[in-house]
Amino acid sequence: MEKILNKEQQSAKEHKGKNNSSEKSEKQPADISSAKKTAHRKPRKEMAKLKKKIIEFEQELEKSRDRYLRFAAEFDNYRKRTRKEFQQLIESAEEKLIFELLPVLDNLERVISQDHSELAVKEFIDGIKIITNQFSEVLKKAGVEPFESVGKEFEPNLHDAMMQVDGDGAEPNVIVQEIEKGYMIGSKVLRHAKVAVAK
Repeated sequence: MEKILNKEQQSAKEHKGKNNSSEKSEKQPADISSAKKTAHRKPRKEMAKLKKKIIEFEQELEKSRDRYLRFAAEFDNYRKRTRKEFQQLIESAEEKLIFELLPVLDNLERVISQDHSELAVKEFIDGIKIITNQFSEVLKKAGVEPFESVGKEFEPNLHDAMMQVDGDGAEPNVIVQEIEKGYMIGSKVLRHAKVAVAK
């Protein structure tokens, strides 16, 4: 009787063990399938994020391109406008200078048109002096003035040496004679003075 009971218990245990084994084997494929699904899902999410970033980058790039084109167009318009204004300024300055020189020309024409046979030499010279002073004033208003050279040391930035002469006691390289005046316009040399320099 005991032997029969032992066999039945052993058989029940074996059956139970088989059931547990089958349950484990059924659970295992389900876990693997779930892991595979998760693994597939992860790259898709990363890909979606990457595509989104690419789209955002392309949009920002397009905005930057539009800003650049707009800036380039504005700068080109500014350059053209500045060039036009500068040209108008030059033309205006030229007109003003010429307008102020016209009276000088009028006075020269008056001197030339007079009867020179009856005109005293002194009066003629006085008239020329007046015209010269008038002309100098016009140049001065335009910022053009002569600079002194005689007695100064020769400077290549200001003077053109036409000859070397005996200085009569002057130091070498000192200007002893001015052949043609030099002029400045503001702080810039308009014309070099032609000079003779002591040996």
